[in-house]
Amino acid sequence: MLDRSSKKFVCPACNKKRFVRYVDRETGNYLDGDYGRCDRSDNCGYFKSPKQDDIYFGIKFLSLVDYNSKAYRLTDENCNIHFVPKSMVLETEGREVWIKEYFLKNSDLDYSAAQSKAVNKEGGFVSLTDFEPIPEPEPSFLQREEVDEVLNAGVDCNLTKYLKTEFDSELVDRAFKRYGSGATNLFWNNSTCFLQMDRGQNIRAGKIMLYSENNGRRVKEPYPQINWLHNKIEKGGGFNLNQCLFGLHLLENKPVAIVESEKTAIVMSILSNKTTWMACGSKTAINEKMLEPLKSNKVVLFPDKGSAGEWQQRADELSSKGFNIQVSRFLENKVELENGKDIADLYLM
Repeated sequence: MLDRSSKKFVCPACNKKRFVRYVDRETGNYLDGDYGRCDRSDNCGYFKSPKQDDIYFGIKFLSLVDYNSKAYRLTDENCNIHFVPKSMVLETEGREVWIKEYFLKNSDLDYSAAQSKAVNKEGGFVSLTDFEPIPEPEPSFLQREEVDEVLNAGVDCNLTKYLKTEFDSELVDRAFKRYGSGATNLFWNNSTCFLQMDRGQNIRAGKIMLYSENNGRRVKEPYPQINWLHNKIEKGGGFNLNQCLFGLHLLENKPVAIVESEKTAIVMSILSNKTTWMACGSKTAINEKMLEPLKSNKVVLFPDKGSAGEWQQRADELSSKGFNIQVSRFLENKVELENGKDIADLYLM
C-alpha cells in the first residue's frame, strides 16, 4: 500500500522530492524498486504499483445456497437475493462469505464494515488485513415525482385490503398516508411500497413487499417477495441506498416506539397515538447510525418474540453512548404467541 506518512522521496521521473513510496503491509518497510506515485499529478503523473494482492471481504448472509456449478445464491439481512459467481468467492465459513473486492465494487452489497483478507497472487499467502473504513457515501434520494408515478394513488394494495377487515377503512387510509406508503404494481400486482423518509422529508428508499390479501402476512414462497423502488427507477445504477428508520419523518418531541416490521409500525399507530411508531426493517438495524436522530427522545424497543435478549444487548450498548432507550419484554411472556411474531400479531389475534 502507499505510505500514509508525510515522508517524500525523489521522484524517478521528474527528480522532485514529491514521491510517495509503497510499503509492505506486514512489515511496514518500504518496497525495493521504483514503486510509488508522484503527487505532482498534473506536472509529472508518474505511478508504478507492485503486483497487487487480491482483496476479499467477509460478509454474513441470512442464507447461502450452492445454486449451481458457477454461482452461489445469497440472501442478505434485508432479504435481498444476490447471485455471486464462485470465481469471485475465496471461501465460505458458515454464513460468512469472502467475496472479491472487484465484484463488490460493482454490486450493491455493503462491505464498509467487513473484515478483509489480502491474497498474494504469487505465493497464495492469506492474511487478515485492517483497512481504513470506506467513507460513507452520500445518500441518494428518490424524487417525489418519480415515486408518485409508480404508486397507485387511491388504490388498495393487498395489505390495506386485509387491514380494512380489522380496522375502520378511514383509519387505515389515514395511517398509510401519514407514513407515505401505498400500492404499486412494479414487481408484483397489489404489493405495498413503504417509503423511508428522513427528517428533511427526503425519500431515502422505497421497500416493496407483497402481502396476502387473506391474512395480511408476507408472501415468502417460492421466495421472499421483497425488492426496492430504486431498482426500477434508477435503471442506470449508481444509487447509494442509505436507509433511515421507517417513520422518521414523523419524529416529534415525544416517545418513540420501534418495531422491526413496517406493517407493524402502521398497525400500532392506528392502535396508539401516544408514541411515534417507527420500524427498523431488520433485527440488525438497531445500531447507533440508525437511531442517531432519536438521541434526544425516549425510545422503547418492541422486538419480535424471542429477540428481546439480542435487542437488550444492543440497547445496553446504545445506553452507554447517551441514548435513553429501553426494551419491552411484553411479548416474552405471551405463551400463545410463537417466536418470531410481533406485537401487531398479538393485537390482530
